[in-house]
Amino acid sequence: MLGCEPSQMIKTLIYSLDDEPVAVLVEEITRPTKRRSDEPSEPRRSNCPTPDDHPRTGAPVGFAGPVGLDCPLLADHDVAQITDGITGANQGDAHLTGVNIGRDTRWTPHTT
Repeated sequence: MLGCEPSQMIKTLIYSLDDEPVAVLVEEITRPTKRRSDEPSEPRRSNCPTPDDHPRTGAPVGFAGPVGLDCPLLADHDVAQITDGITGANQGDAHLTGVNIGRDTRWTPHTT
């Protein structure tokens, strides 16, 4: 679609965690699936698929991106290692290229 490898595409999924927005960054090729609704989860969470649910991005579904977001960012090691990635630009029909998570976002690595 954008003339790049799928491994360069970084998807930004906005979730609500205890009523606070959290952005989860994943490679396009490893997009997570939703949990079954009958599985217990703590803390309470829900997927927020529209910008009306979380106006942090103001973007239509599919165009959210981590650059400029004012909420916690979670990214796995593989996503954090992508250089010159492509993300949504937080506006319709627009993408950012050349994105490096550690340089261009508010993400900071955490160890557990």
